[in-house]
Amino acid sequence: MKIEIKTTARPSAASKTSSSWLGLAPMKHYGIWSDRDEEFGRQRIANALDEIDSRLLEQHPEFEYYRNLQKQGDGTISSEETASWADAPNTDLGRNTPAWKLDKWKFLPIATKAYRQHPTSKWYMFIECDTYVFWTSLLAYLSKIDASRPYYIGRQMNIAKDVFAYGGAGIIISNVAMEKLVERNAANLETYNKLTINQWAGDYVLSRVMLDAGIQLSEVWPTLEGETPSLLDMKSLSTKGRHIWCYYVATYHHMTPEDIYTYYDFDRSWDLVKYGFPRHGDVFRHVIYPQMKYMVPDWDNLSADLQSENSTRLQNVKGG
Repeated sequence: MKIEIKTTARPSAASKTSSSWLGLAPMKHYGIWSDRDEEFGRQRIANALDEIDSRLLEQHPEFEYYRNLQKQGDGTISSEETASWADAPNTDLGRNTPAWKLDKWKFLPIATKAYRQHPTSKWYMFIECDTYVFWTSLLAYLSKIDASRPYYIGRQMNIAKDVFAYGGAGIIISNVAMEKLVERNAANLETYNKLTINQWAGDYVLSRVMLDAGIQLSEVWPTLEGETPSLLDMKSLSTKGRHIWCYYVATYHHMTPEDIYTYYDFDRSWDLVKYGFPRHGDVFRHVIYPQMKYMVPDWDNLSADLQSENSTRLQNVKGG
């Protein structure tokens, strides 16, 4: 299996990327891809974008940040400015930040490079630097699937009526499907470059190449999950009408470095012989529930609304 971790060159990504290496030790083949070549600790992080059409790299406005990174490195943008990107507004073409505009361009080049490096891998998996993978569960799941067939596997998302695999939850592609993806993209580079310019999601663009190659998405939500466990609605139902509580878990996304270390410890201590592979319900009982207390200092309830204590609504409540 070939694992591809996608990250960015912004300073805040370094700790997330380093924590995502946890559990990769059994994996002989993996790559870490970013906006430029660099090293972090003992790990080499490779430039995912250097083989894109030179006219785009040198002239297109979406690559302005990329051009500056190659010339100036980390000094291009301050850590304060990159931190502000988290609150950047969403537009019709995604979040309005330089790193976001580059991110969508990485999917197809990473696929091409990964296949070139290891053309005989049974499976290829693409994850983000803030994705946590339960490798034992995932590999057991894949062992039951015929890798000689063209499989494109992921957590389904939609843009309008189009369905695609969400990159944060992990995208898994069999060898024969990867070959078709790379060949289709290579034969139609200009077409897919234009599509990428006009789209905000690189994982959606990848899905279009797959569809053009005749390969449909195999949907495996909620085993591959695109959110953190603490934000999941355990009452929600899968497309088969079962509560997600009952499903085996293979990935979570939007994990902080602290989250990844926590789940790595849980994963290592889980008794597979006694309990089988962990399910979402097990994660809730053993990781989330113990953290729920009557009072938690500086607790963030994730509300985007600010309400003054002197508001009319609260005065009416107090007066009642």
